[in-house]
Amino acid sequence: MRYRKDSIRRAHQTYHCSVRLVLEGGYPPDWLLPRPPFTSRFKTNREYRLEYDPTAENESEHSVLGGIKHKNVDVTVIVPGVGPALGISAKSTGNAFRNLTNRMEEALGDCTNIHMMYPGFVFGFLHFIKYAGPTDAPPADQSFDKDGRPLDKIMRYHDVLMSLAGRTTITDPAMRYESVALVIYRCNGAQTEIWPNYPAQDSPVHYAKFFDRLYNI
Repeated sequence: MRYRKDSIRRAHQTYHCSVRLVLEGGYPPDWLLPRPPFTSRFKTNREYRLEYDPTAENESEHSVLGGIKHKNVDVTVIVPGVGPALGISAKSTGNAFRNLTNRMEEALGDCTNIHMMYPGFVFGFLHFIKYAGPTDAPPADQSFDKDGRPLDKIMRYHDVLMSLAGRTTITDPAMRYESVALVIYRCNGAQTEIWPNYPAQDSPVHYAKFFDRLYNI
């Protein structure tokens, strides 16, 4: 059952990202995989009409050829005649937070692998972590204390994420992402909400800055 819940959550994350890239970033829907349920209709050389079209939706991921191996990227913008130009890797951790170190190693490897083959690829890493206090989970699966403060392992992970962000040119280190964000989500019955108190608004990995960095670079 947990696998199914994680699969649904992952689908929601990638859907959210692909829809934002179209509605906010202005990318044609047929440039994206997974493709959101939209179709772009030609009107003039400067204007296209965006229409909701469930039949156009495609949930497939794009496999990007890296310097070492192929990598399925959660959301990819593929520019016709150019190739993969922008991508987002979305991860979610709901328990066993001691394994965040492994997540970090995976993130480093994925970023380096793709930048080796595509130095100009604009890559974003988005990580969702579940809010779990003492009344929500056993000690090993807790991420916050009884006062709503992040535990040391979450703060350390936040600091590591900051060191992974900031790549702006093809000469910058390949193991850095162009944009990184950490999102804390809290389950409240059948509803899920964003925990607004961490990271702080001025954190370099606050979600509010994630997409703007991708667009600017």
